[in-house]
Amino acid sequence: MAGHGVYGRGDEVAAVRVYEEGVTAVSQGGCPDELPLLLLRLAQLTPAQDVRRWSFLERCVTAVYDRARHADKLLCLQEAGRLLLHAPDPRLRRIGAGCLAAI
Repeated sequence: MAGHGVYGRGDEVAAVRVYEEGVTAVSQGGCPDELPLLLLRLAQLTPAQDVRRWSFLERCVTAVYDRARHADKLLCLQEAGRLLLHAPDPRLRRIGAGCLAAI
């Protein structure tokens, strides 16, 4: 993913832009296999106090079960699950626990 290289150089704003463009591309007919990873990366770049982080993670989990490559599914469930365990909403924490139980 292009955004991962940008983020690796420390330009988080540019990485977010690349990942958002990826989500838009998927919504406009692009490969849905990419969506879970795009949403996970957006969540990882969003501060915990920003409610969008939790939305990105929940959407990531939903997208994983809709369509994802097996390796991406495992990665997303592990990472999203780990992050969701720290969500302010008990419902999201349960989703996180479910993600971790599924791998």
